[in-house]
Amino acid sequence: RVPPPRGGDVAMPQGRAVRAGGEGEGGVAKRSGAAGYYIAIRHGRTYTTRYMHLRKLLVKPGQKVKRGDRIALSGNTGRSTGPHLHYEVWINQQAVNPLTAKLPRTEGLTGSDRREYLAQVKEVLPQLRFD
Repeated sequence: RVPPPRGGDVAMPQGRAVRAGGEGEGGVAKRSGAAGYYIAIRHGRTYTTRYMHLRKLLVKPGQKVKRGDRIALSGNTGRSTGPHLHYEVWINQQAVNPLTAKLPRTEGLTGSDRREYLAQVKEVLPQLRFD
């Protein structure tokens, strides 16, 4: 029996930069059966973000990251039917919907990081479903 998925999937070609959703510390960076290569980043005591099915890990456990840092390359590892990023947000050790979760506000991306992010959003947004 396979547990229901948490979080959301975003189709993207293999090798695309995956960026940290916020400042934090790498808690897990390893290969695991169904998740393939994955990273979990702790954002203080309350929040954790998880990134799965990655092709290459660019951070190590305990490594500090800032929002927008490249943490991995997207892939198709683990139990996956095609290249994509599986993204999860956890609050107080409970998985929440990343599209509707109430998250703390922070400063926005700037410069080339902002341009690259907006280009990725433009490419991916038409693929998202908001049911």
